[in-house]
Amino acid sequence: QLHEVFFDKLRLPILERTKPTDKHPDGQPSLTETVLMQMACKYAIAQAVVDLRKVETDMSRLLKGKDGHSGLLKHMDDDGYVYPNWKVHGTVTGRLSSSGFNVQGVNRPDEDETDEGFRELFIPDDGYVMIGADYKQLEMRILGRVAGSKALNDICSDPKLDIHKMIAAMM
Repeated sequence: QLHEVFFDKLRLPILERTKPTDKHPDGQPSLTETVLMQMACKYAIAQAVVDLRKVETDMSRLLKGKDGHSGLLKHMDDDGYVYPNWKVHGTVTGRLSSSGFNVQGVNRPDEDETDEGFRELFIPDDGYVMIGADYKQLEMRILGRVAGSKALNDICSDPKLDIHKMIAAMM
């Protein structure tokens, strides 16, 4: 169907062809990811197909897992809920972790994006709220206070600064 839309109806240029076959001796016009990316620079419809394929891939990975059977669907109870097992001592660093379905691995938007990614798929029941907590380099904040480091405390108190870049620059 994409071939029909792209090449018959819209008459977009053919950038590559598939290998010849008995049915298509010259090969069919190709719509591989590489070709679509080249076309996306000039044609909005090609960009839309690239975007759609990425969402389909991401959604499949979320629902089915990278290996095809460890995703959200496997970990969803009969009631439609996902119950991760939270562990306070699950990592060497002492950070909070989860086992079962890794809810922490559901994509999170970059700070400059307005899109919430797939996290908006998780909807709390009436009377409950969904919270997200990010301690913003809690260890560095504690270290700055304990050490009495004005420079480290200044970095931690400015939300526009990237603490890792600033510390690397200081080093």
